[in-house]
Amino acid sequence: KDEGDLFSSYVTISMIFAFVVNFAYGWGPIVWVVCAEIFPLRHRSRCVGLTTMSNWVGNFLIAQMSPVLLESLGFGSFL
Repeated sequence: KDEGDLFSSYVTISMIFAFVVNFAYGWGPIVWVVCAEIFPLRHRSRCVGLTTMSNWVGNFLIAQMSPVLLESLGFGSFL
């Protein structure tokens, strides 16, 4: 392997790691706090269940469709 490719790989991995760490203490948990606080107490448990289910379904759909989009559109999937 070329030395430049190895350096680029390390930089890419370190930037992904930095993004995940910063997302975990920043914007990541905000969704769960908002979902838990926006509904009245009377309906909160059912509504939080629905918001959690929709979050998981959305994540599942994105995970299932990403390879298909990448195969058909290439990097244009992210534009």
